[in-house]
Amino acid sequence: MNGPRFNSKTEIRALAAAGVQAISQSRGPEAVLSNELEIPYALAGFVVDYANGVSGIPTPVEVLQENLMRSKAFLRKTITALARMENEPVFENLVYRF
Repeated sequence: MNGPRFNSKTEIRALAAAGVQAISQSRGPEAVLSNELEIPYALAGFVVDYANGVSGIPTPVEVLQENLMRSKAFLRKTITALARMENEPVFENLVYRF
């Protein structure tokens, strides 16, 4: 989704009906552009809160902050592990051109 902004409840329902389980408002354009430029791209996504209307109760700020800290720690571990790899990781191109 293009963002940053809040998605409407209608958008969330339509995306869920299409099988979408997580929404990122800032990574879609980068994935498409990197594919067009044939630049390897991988996304590590973290679900930190529910989208508009998915849950009847908003995610408490404390839970949101805790989830963001967990994602930060996981990302740090992931980058460290990638940097220590002896062989370069292989990224498969999953977006096909017609």
